[in-house]
Amino acid sequence: MKRIIITSLISLLALALFAQKGRYVEQFSEISSPPPRNSKYKFTANASNPLQFILSNLFVGYKRFVSSQDVSGCSFTPSCSVYALQAIQHQGVVVGAVNFFDRFARCNALSPEHYPKDYIQRLLIDPLRNSKYQVIDLETEQQ
Repeated sequence: MKRIIITSLISLLALALFAQKGRYVEQFSEISSPPPRNSKYKFTANASNPLQFILSNLFVGYKRFVSSQDVSGCSFTPSCSVYALQAIQHQGVVVGAVNFFDRFARCNALSPEHYPKDYIQRLLIDPLRNSKYQVIDLETEQQ
C-alpha cells in the first residue's frame, strides 16, 4: 500500500513538472483566457443625451437578459429590440420612440403580404425607415 501511494505521488509530481513546460503553459493560457467581448451595441455608450443613453441601455438589457431566455417571438428581422436601438440611435429619442411603437404595433403575422420575406431565417424583412418611408442605410452611416 505504501509503495502504491509513493508511486502515485511521484507520478503526480513528474506530471506537474512536465506540464509546466513552455508550450504547455502557452496552450493553457490561450485556453483559459476569456475571449474578447465584442459588443454589437457599443454605440449606446456614445449617446448624445442622458435619455438616449438610458433608453438604449434598457433595450440592450432587455435583449441580453429577458429576450435571450424566451423563444424568438418577433416576426421581423431585425427584431423589435434591435429596431428600437437603431431607431433611437439614428433618429433621436422622440422620433425613434414613435418609430419603435409603430413597429411594435405591427409585430404580428396578420399581414405578411406587405413585407418581403427572408426565406433563410423565415422572418419578414422590415428595415428602419425615416418619416418619408425611405429605408435608412445603416452601413454607410456607421462608416
